[in-house]
Amino acid sequence: MFKEGFEFQVSVSSDPSTPCFRLNPYVEDAVIRYPALVNSMTKAITVAAYLLAASLAYASSCPVMLVSGMRDVDGIVVTFRNAGKLPIRDLEFNCSLARAAQPPQRMACREKNALFYPGMEYTLRYPQPRGTGQVTVSVKSATLSDGYVFRPSKRQSCRTLRISPGRTKK
Repeated sequence: MFKEGFEFQVSVSSDPSTPCFRLNPYVEDAVIRYPALVNSMTKAITVAAYLLAASLAYASSCPVMLVSGMRDVDGIVVTFRNAGKLPIRDLEFNCSLARAAQPPQRMACREKNALFYPGMEYTLRYPQPRGTGQVTVSVKSATLSDGYVFRPSKRQSCRTLRISPGRTKK
């Protein structure tokens, strides 16, 4: 029933100073160290849980959800939602105007020192040179309020928004 090493030694004595039974020295050592072992395992599990929670918080999906986009008279209008759990304080988009016979022309689409609260929709306007091509908008980076900089990757991709030339807001 018991494995080797878990032996009990039972002795009967009339002297009250001697114990009635003794455990194997290995078992005694384990019993003495058990509270310390449980304490250290509890700490290890707690640390692992915190690390897992932090990795899930930062490994979550894209904090910026591109909702819609359309052309304005001399620019583009982009509507997005902060889909994360923290406010965004700096946001940068990749904005490129695709023309038929030329390479895409990149435009500066950045909001510095902004404050975009979670769950809210925001509309931004960016000027662009006149052109008839399609404008592609994607998230380049988003700096959250805790200082973490989110950059899309293959594992954590963000939606790309394509604004066609026909959609014009006047």
